[in-house]
Amino acid sequence: MAILWQTSLVTGSSAGRVITGDPQISAKRTFIVEGEPGVEIALHRIAHNTQTEQFLFVWEEGAGHVFKGKILNKKARPIGGELELGASNGFFNVAYNPQSNEYLLVYDNLFGSDLSSIFVQRLTNSGNLIGNTVELTKDSVSTTANLSPQVTFNPITGGYHPEVVLRPHHRGSKQAYKGAPDGPVVMIHKTSTGLFFPPFDLAYLPSEKKLMVVYFVGILGIDGGDIYLGRLDPLLKKVKKSNLKKLNTALVVRENGVFWGANIAFLPDLTGVVFYVR
Repeated sequence: MAILWQTSLVTGSSAGRVITGDPQISAKRTFIVEGEPGVEIALHRIAHNTQTEQFLFVWEEGAGHVFKGKILNKKARPIGGELELGASNGFFNVAYNPQSNEYLLVYDNLFGSDLSSIFVQRLTNSGNLIGNTVELTKDSVSTTANLSPQVTFNPITGGYHPEVVLRPHHRGSKQAYKGAPDGPVVMIHKTSTGLFFPPFDLAYLPSEKKLMVVYFVGILGIDGGDIYLGRLDPLLKKVKKSNLKKLNTALVVRENGVFWGANIAFLPDLTGVVFYVR
């Protein structure tokens, strides 16, 4: 397996709007990580440095689930060699902080421990480690009590919002400032039935100063359920059911072996879109 970057340009527009009927698409692919026989490469994530227009690309490699990274320039070409990020054994995400010009890696140790916890590690703008790893949320219950974190920069505090699954039937969010815990865990959603799958995406909407989160509530376990969008105060104040809205009308199911997910995207006119698979 290898990881490559593909850039696409859609041409053909009228009054600044893309023509969807018959757009002309050109694409160029660049290899980022060359595959090796018997070495698994998976779970890639990327963060954009808005000051340099570079990217930090992170992936998980090998049977040891080691996290590695590369810096890419604005044309998506690798700069320098592979980065050792000092972490392994779990799901992860990465975010860029434009105020401090650094990245934050947030991850769990789901594959390497009987009890899973969430850790954060600060990184320079070139992907080097800053200080020591910090345990953000500690588990004392089960291997799935903390897993699959999402993270986004919070311009209100200058820190971050990591969001995690705290218990099989709970969803919580916790603030962090420069990689250190800053405030209590706030419960976003709780249910007595079904299964909470890890949060799909987390983003800050500048135009409304809101924290947006999209997540899944399993009705049929991991095989079917509902997708919710949360529109929350960035300081996690007054989180209510009215802030959470179910997006689907029919049950979202997993079919033909295709796994589902959801992502948030903001458009140039400052509106937002949630894309999800069903």
